[in-house]
Amino acid sequence: MDIKDKIRRYGLRSGAEREVSLLTSSCVALGYTKYLEKNFGLHYDAFCAIGRGFHYRSFLNERSISEKVERKLREQGYETSHDRQRAQEIHSRYRDRIKNIEEKNVPTEKAIKVILEGYSEYFSSLGYYNCLWRLSKENPGFVTTHISGNNIAVIGSERNAVSALYPQIENLLRSLFQVLREVFREAADLFFFTTKTELLSILDKGLINQETKDMIEMRSQQYLHFYEYNNDKERVVTSPELISSVEVEYFHVGQHIDASEILGVAAFPGVVRGRVFVLQEGEQNIDGKKEIAFDTVLVAKHTHPKYTHLVKQCAAIVADEGGILSHAAIIARELKKPCIIGTKIATQVLKDGDLVEVDANEGVVRILERST
Repeated sequence: MDIKDKIRRYGLRSGAEREVSLLTSSCVALGYTKYLEKNFGLHYDAFCAIGRGFHYRSFLNERSISEKVERKLREQGYETSHDRQRAQEIHSRYRDRIKNIEEKNVPTEKAIKVILEGYSEYFSSLGYYNCLWRLSKENPGFVTTHISGNNIAVIGSERNAVSALYPQIENLLRSLFQVLREVFREAADLFFFTTKTELLSILDKGLINQETKDMIEMRSQQYLHFYEYNNDKERVVTSPELISSVEVEYFHVGQHIDASEILGVAAFPGVVRGRVFVLQEGEQNIDGKKEIAFDTVLVAKHTHPKYTHLVKQCAAIVADEGGILSHAAIIARELKKPCIIGTKIATQVLKDGDLVEVDANEGVVRILERST
């Protein structure tokens, strides 16, 4: 059975879109399967991602994991405190390891090994919160019925705190790889396109042979990463035909480009008209943007605590991703800003300067005027 057949078999659908590497994807895959099962009695049956450079899209079966979480919550009497405490302990322990590496003169190769040894377990803690988040997307009524509003807000804040660590780790790895390139005489980015197992092997052997180097360089252009829980098997393929075929089937939105309305889920009510500003993750227009107009409609794949200064200034928020536990939903409720989440296609359809009406009473974004 080829990978595309397995994507269908496992019912995988488009998940998150992030600016991360294959190495991180490898650690996430293990974190969301083996380590999630070990620590929380949950697991995704399979994990898949397509990447080009440092931009990747994941494939997950959100319905399946939501059903598992729902069953677990019913069995536990809708109690989350024990698992949340476990997730916080994993996060805190790993955060302290990272702090120790940053503050002490830990040798480069040892530092990388310490990071990798704990990275997948860390992702299991984030994975647990994301399981709750995905349940809130698939069955929001269940969450609001059985988890109090105060707990929902606390869970969302905890999730945001846990998720804030991995960009810090990515930056630390980048710095360490800059040092490592002097040892291996290879470009620093090359190490980001290995799997966790491959990189640990390279560090143990102290060399990269030409065949491995050629394979990794191909991945830096594009790759499809696939992991199955049942057989603990990880595959990375670079076939342009396969990758293109999967992208066309799962990510093609051509039929939506000329749509006059975009549908989503209202996270906080209100109606606002304004000009669009699209957050492009990993580009200068996020980190370098200090101010936006008060009537700006902020459009993003997802929001993150580091973008809070922009969220506070905008008139409304529209996100491709998200459930009631997402950062966008939580901060919209805190700031009382109209917010629509789960649109899936807003960042692909809307452009900077478009005039839109965000009707968060109905969960509709209406395009009034296209920018020229």
